[in-house]
Amino acid sequence: MKVMEENGLSSFRNLSDIFRLRAWTMALVGPVAIWYFSIFYLSIVTGFRFSIYSVLEILFSVILYEANIVILDDIFDREVDKAAQKPGRVRGHNLSLGVMFSLVIITAATSGLLVLLAGGTWMLYATWVLAYVTGVSYSTPPIRLKNRGIWSLVCNVLLERPFPVLIICLFFQYYGPELILFPILSELVWSVFKHQVHDVESDAKAGVTTYAVKLGRDLSYKIVKFGINPIGATSIFAFAVISALAMRGYSTVFLVSIALMLVGTIVATLLERRSIVYSDPLDPPYSMFLNIAFLVLVLLPLGLIVVIENLAYIPVFLLFALALVQNLREYKPAIRKALRLVSRERNR
Repeated sequence: MKVMEENGLSSFRNLSDIFRLRAWTMALVGPVAIWYFSIFYLSIVTGFRFSIYSVLEILFSVILYEANIVILDDIFDREVDKAAQKPGRVRGHNLSLGVMFSLVIITAATSGLLVLLAGGTWMLYATWVLAYVTGVSYSTPPIRLKNRGIWSLVCNVLLERPFPVLIICLFFQYYGPELILFPILSELVWSVFKHQVHDVESDAKAGVTTYAVKLGRDLSYKIVKFGINPIGATSIFAFAVISALAMRGYSTVFLVSIALMLVGTIVATLLERRSIVYSDPLDPPYSMFLNIAFLVLVLLPLGLIVVIENLAYIPVFLLFALALVQNLREYKPAIRKALRLVSRERNR
């Protein structure tokens, strides 16, 4: 009886640890911007000619794809994460390798089944397979491109956004310029290199040779500050302009969004110049403002337009709204700090 109770308790703990994995959060919340933007945009452009059930199938397929590559990466990063003192429980360190590999197989198989159910061309299936092969090559020894300098950057860039966006575009059988433009713009906005620079010190300490580690902290910071951040800001405006041009009946909405983003960018830059708000070399005030503005002033209106045009998209919009709330919560501390500093300056 005692053995049964211990086994039951162990199973409950395993289940609890499985639900706590960061892979699920990253899959549901991390890609909210470009994945949902692509689905909303292409649904309207293609005239809602695809079943909402197929749209949900392709959405959950890429969600599971994201979870899969994160779980696989966490399996082979156990020693690295310990050396860098990163939280272990959310990375599955409390779970056995057997459980973790089972999750890899289950997520990959379910994702593949959903792609087949959604339907599509051979190009869609080939891209899906290539995405998974790249994910395995990125994390798994002996290839493990994650430790190979520039290849770690190239591989990570492809995994994060281009592959999922291509899968979504190929599902909608849309072969316009957006097929190339969206992955490029999204990478410029949410740069993988910028993420590597955020982790440059912990990666160097753990012996992970990302491209940022190879370049060094100082040079990497300069690339982000003078290159990636300004280009990323321009790319966010490009997404808003694309929306205004495509949604002709609603172009005024996005023109107002562009105007508000422009004013907000100017104000944020002036506040930084006057040293009123804290300036982070990787996330300056204007960059953080535009990331929030994209979610609230571009993506949210686009999602509402989709629901107005087709009520069947309510489930997709609700999933997006859940991810949106979680994303905005991450910005709360920075927003409160900025408002507090501005208020303090005004009261002087």
